[in-house]
Amino acid sequence: NRPSLASKSEGALLSSHREELVLQIPLEVSMTACERAMNGPGWHVTAKYSTTLHCAELRQTAFGFTFPVQVIANFHDENGSTRVILNGSNFGFGPIQSRHVKSQLQGLTRLITDESLRSPTPVAAAPEKSRSVWINGVQIDARQLDQIAQTYKYQMPDGRYWYDRLCGAWGMEGGPQCGIVVAGLALGGPLRSDASRGNTGVFVNGRQLHAFDVAELGRYFGTVVPGRWQADAMGNFGPEGGPMLGNVFVSARNHGGGSNGTSGQGSGRYGWVTSAGFTGPTGSGLSAFSGQ
Repeated sequence: NRPSLASKSEGALLSSHREELVLQIPLEVSMTACERAMNGPGWHVTAKYSTTLHCAELRQTAFGFTFPVQVIANFHDENGSTRVILNGSNFGFGPIQSRHVKSQLQGLTRLITDESLRSPTPVAAAPEKSRSVWINGVQIDARQLDQIAQTYKYQMPDGRYWYDRLCGAWGMEGGPQCGIVVAGLALGGPLRSDASRGNTGVFVNGRQLHAFDVAELGRYFGTVVPGRWQADAMGNFGPEGGPMLGNVFVSARNHGGGSNGTSGQGSGRYGWVTSAGFTGPTGSGLSAFSGQ
């Protein structure tokens, strides 16, 4: 937007003229633009103060009938824009001198306008994006997210997750298991039975498994018996409320599920026993988001 202009001629013993314009840039930027204009062709700055600039027309090298114009520019902050008031005068009077003062001041105003349009407009800092991480139906606050990032050197992506505190399994809300993290973290609400929206009749630590989870377990155990089961962070499993009957990680290794070389835990296609980043049997760091 080009600045708005208003002009006013004044009669006095000295020939004078006033120009007023509004620059759509902050005061400090406006003063810099005006200073460049006032040091441009035909002008030079004679004094500089906190909100005022003085400049003078360069003397003519050839004989002329006009006197050099002196200008005082005052700057007023107006909430991000700047009102500039230019008062010019010279030591002469009469129509020739008046027209000269007016012409010079209007020319200077155009120079200032052009310089202001070339000035870079400060870009406001983008507001910090608010995080949106939900675990077991509860939004995790920024303090907890920062704590996770500092402790495990991992920035959890935004999203909606389920998390099994008993064994460290996690996944996207409504989906199968994607990996394993440290068990026992005080994150989110209680694990819901429908966290994976499964319909398999196989429950582990209260969550009804997704069909992909059951298919993956079937690779290691053959038939997966519907019912309610428990599993811990060591990979031990058994009927809910009963003794442990086996170990998922051992079975995965024995059936070619692989090993990550640190914790001995296997890795399956759908992340059922994926545990990248662990350094101990229960893990000391968050797993990679390795999933499907």
